[in-house]
Amino acid sequence: MKSGAIRKFVVMAGCDGRMKKRNYYTEFAEQLPDDCVILTAGFAKYRYNKLSLGDINGIPRVLDTGQCNDSYSLALTAMKLQDVFGLEGM
Repeated sequence: MKSGAIRKFVVMAGCDGRMKKRNYYTEFAEQLPDDCVILTAGFAKYRYNKLSLGDINGIPRVLDTGQCNDSYSLALTAMKLQDVFGLEGM
């Protein structure tokens, strides 16, 4: 983040469901700019893992933080990132 290679972390805590025609989150993930990292919390991560989103300087663009009910872990991760990068707000 300090170098500008990663502009933002995007939390995507949700699920497209098992029907292939339900793909809101998958399409959203595909349309994110290349300088964004997705923090997942939910089953949609299984669809993101099939996408060719690549990485940013060796950091995968999809980081799994657990299931939908792991939101507390996701909040802790976000606060730690805020701390590490010296950000004022999230």
